[in-house]
Amino acid sequence: MGRFHTAWLNMMYPRLRLAANLLRDDGVCFISIDDTEVHNLRKLCDETFGEENFVAELIWERAYSPKNDAKYISKSHDYVLMYARFIEKYQIGRLPRTKEANSRSVSYTHLRAHETVLDLVCRLLLEKKKKKKK
Repeated sequence: MGRFHTAWLNMMYPRLRLAANLLRDDGVCFISIDDTEVHNLRKLCDETFGEENFVAELIWERAYSPKNDAKYISKSHDYVLMYARFIEKYQIGRLPRTKEANSRSVSYTHLRAHETVLDLVCRLLLEKKKKKKK
């Protein structure tokens, strides 16, 4: 385990340094990884990009249903770390909202117990898709 981990860190560090140096001053870097090394990658990126340039740790759901092949719990997500070259120069590119987008707003009264807003939106979109197929 120790040798593999050291080899992984030695492989990743120069690649991250290169990625950081290639970014524009207002650029961002997205790095996808599973949960076995996300904590170590975060430390490595803090050292490479600077802790102050950390933007977000996103969770990407890569499987919508359990695979039933795990020993204990099926893992259905990965992590995406987001770092800016210089956080003060980074600006998120927001698009203006359209009338159509505004008309799709969701009422929180439709939330079921233990359901997140994202779950609600996904459920409503699936219901809409099923209605279109009929």
